[in-house]
Amino acid sequence: MSVYVYCVSIGIASRSVKIQVSFPHPAPRVTDQKTAVSLCNENCIRKQGLTCLSAEVHRKNERSSRSGLTADFAEQLKDILECPVCYELLRPPVLQCVNGHSVCVKCRAYLKGKPCPVCKGKMEASRNLVAEALCQRICYPCRYKHCPQSLLLRDLVTHEAGCAYRQYSCPLVTAWHSNGSVTHCSWPLPRCEILGHAEQQHPTQVWRGSKHHVTDYNFTSRFQKFYLISAYDEIFLWGGQYMPKEHKFFGALKFEGPVNKASEYIYTFTLSNSLGRATLKVERTVLTPPFESIFGNESCCVVLDLQTIKRFSQGDKLCFVLQVDSLAGKDE
Repeated sequence: MSVYVYCVSIGIASRSVKIQVSFPHPAPRVTDQKTAVSLCNENCIRKQGLTCLSAEVHRKNERSSRSGLTADFAEQLKDILECPVCYELLRPPVLQCVNGHSVCVKCRAYLKGKPCPVCKGKMEASRNLVAEALCQRICYPCRYKHCPQSLLLRDLVTHEAGCAYRQYSCPLVTAWHSNGSVTHCSWPLPRCEILGHAEQQHPTQVWRGSKHHVTDYNFTSRFQKFYLISAYDEIFLWGGQYMPKEHKFFGALKFEGPVNKASEYIYTFTLSNSLGRATLKVERTVLTPPFESIFGNESCCVVLDLQTIKRFSQGDKLCFVLQVDSLAGKDE
C-alpha cells in the first residue's frame, strides 16, 4: 500500500505551524487550503491530538495558564486594559469617567479638571472594579530594562524588589578626605553587574567568601570604610566607621538584595588580642536599611568603645574575623 504525505501550513497564535499528514493509497484529492485543513483536523487532531503545536506556542500558553487564561485571551485583555493617555497597562486603582472609560491613577491626576480623553465626558473619582479584577489576571512585564520576566501583579512587587536588573548605585568609595568624609562611586548599573564592576574598579574593596580575617582601621581620626562581600551567591556590604567625638566604632553588614531575604543571614564579628587569651564575639542579623539608620540603633550593629578598641588593637590596627552564615543551610 502506498502512502502519500502532505505538508500543510496552518496559522496558530500568529505563527505558521507545519503539519505533516499521511494518507493510505488512494489519497484524497487536496485542491485547496480549506480541504487540507479539514483533513489535518480529521487525521492529526482527532487521532493524534494537538501534538503539532509548536514549542513556542506551548510555552506561551503555559505562562498564561498561571492566571487561568489562554495566551490569546490574555493578549486581548492587555489591549483592553491599556490606559488611553499613557498607553501603559492599567494597574489598580483604576479610575473611570461617567461613561465607564478607564484611566490609570497617574493620568487621572494629570487630567484633573479635564474631560475624558475618549468621550469628553466628566471624569469621576469612582473606581472600575471590573477592570481592577481583570488586572489581577494578566502578567505584567518587570519594569527594569533587559529583565525578561512577566508576572502576575501579586508576584511582581516581590520580584522587582530583588530583580537582578534593578538599577543600583555603586556604594564603594573613590576618595577619602582628611575630615573623615568619603566620595562614593555611585555609578548606576544593574544589580547583577555590581560585583564585576567592583572587582574592576574597586578591587581592594571586594571580599569573596563567607569568612574574612581583616587587619584594618586606624583610630587616630574619623573614618568610614566599606567592603563588598560576595557569599552564598548574594551580595553584602560591610560598613565600618569611627566617631572620635563619641569614642566609638560602629560596624554592620547590609544585605544588597530583596528585603525579605535579609533575615536568612547572620554575621559574627570576632576580636582577639595578640596573645589570643581574650576574645570578644558579637553576633547580629543582616539588615537592609541605610547604615545611618543601623548605626543609630546600637542593638542592631557592632559597637566598640575606646577602651575595647585599645584592648584588642595590635599597634594602630584592629584585627578581626567577619563570618557570614546562612540560616537556610546553604553551602558556600
